[in-house]
Amino acid sequence: MIKIVLTGVFILITSVYSSAQHCLVDKPILTAYADLPEAGQAIQVKKQLDAVIPAPILRARRSLPQIKQRYLLGLGSDEKLFLTARIFDKSGVFEQVFAEVQDWSRDSVIAVIANDLDAVREYQKGQTITFSEKHVLDWIVTRPDGSAEGNFVGRYIASLQQ
Repeated sequence: MIKIVLTGVFILITSVYSSAQHCLVDKPILTAYADLPEAGQAIQVKKQLDAVIPAPILRARRSLPQIKQRYLLGLGSDEKLFLTARIFDKSGVFEQVFAEVQDWSRDSVIAVIANDLDAVREYQKGQTITFSEKHVLDWIVTRPDGSAEGNFVGRYIASLQQ
């Protein structure tokens, strides 16, 4: 069940956040698709999400030190920690990814991309990436029974779809 939820949220995030301009999380996002007929609608959706998405990102970031400490002490049996961050290609197009944490030392995270990518072509599912914890947008701890904790942004976006 959790895989379906994560995939659905990722597809929404990817379609909403693809951009050709590197930007900070708390800054408005510009679209790379200005020449498409539906660009006006896409820009409007992105602006609406930009207006509300900082609150769940802030909640996730506030709890990040506690989840980092928990990870470093050892998660429960068969639990996995995924962090959500944006990756950029050389042209500035970015995509939000779910990455399974392999190592988290100081402020640097080594993780494996856990989802298929659509917009960014220089990375792929299964590839190991390294990023600063300051770039983390959300976190999710998954369990074998399908339950999860965290996922502040994902749950928020899912609530908008209801």
